[in-house]
Amino acid sequence: MAELARVDEGWFYVILTADENSYSVENNTSNVTVNIIIQTSSYISSSYSKSYSISANGQTSSGSDYISVSGGNLLAASATFNVEHNSDGTGTLSASCYQYLNLNSGTYGYKESASLSGSMSLTTIPRASEIYITPNTKGTSESNRIDLGQQLSITTEKKNSTFVNDLYYRWESSTRTAIAGNISSPYLWTIPVSFANSIP
Repeated sequence: MAELARVDEGWFYVILTADENSYSVENNTSNVTVNIIIQTSSYISSSYSKSYSISANGQTSSGSDYISVSGGNLLAASATFNVEHNSDGTGTLSASCYQYLNLNSGTYGYKESASLSGSMSLTTIPRASEIYITPNTKGTSESNRIDLGQQLSITTEKKNSTFVNDLYYRWESSTRTAIAGNISSPYLWTIPVSFANSIP
């Protein structure tokens, strides 16, 4: 659990925290939970509910909670969101919250509400590179035909500059075979003429 922000209200703290629960490679998103925590070394009690709202990257969840805690931490409210990442897989959680308090202390005075905000980095999600082959081998027309022994220009467009691209081929039902590792782009590869040996 990461602490994003806290406010000192005198006899208690209001703390904004967050957890990254999981991430989805398919959707390029992270599932996160944002929490409002009340922390005190004394006693706080409220007999009626109080409104709150929690926001994360433009999404908002709101409701009401009860604040009653004696010498410890109270999870007053929480909300879970799916947060989108950038196209390169990087992501940042920008969270904020509002908690209505309506609490009074003879020593510290009246505390109406608290508003907090903070951010944290999310796990960088691996993103598949885009691959472009010249000549274009997709399709069934004559212009898409290639010959054994012909050279292909293979261009890879990385979603993240730190990622490494390895190149493989699979011929008919054979297992994949490595062509090269950590390739530069474009990479030139000649289709093996030996492929003809497996053609009836």
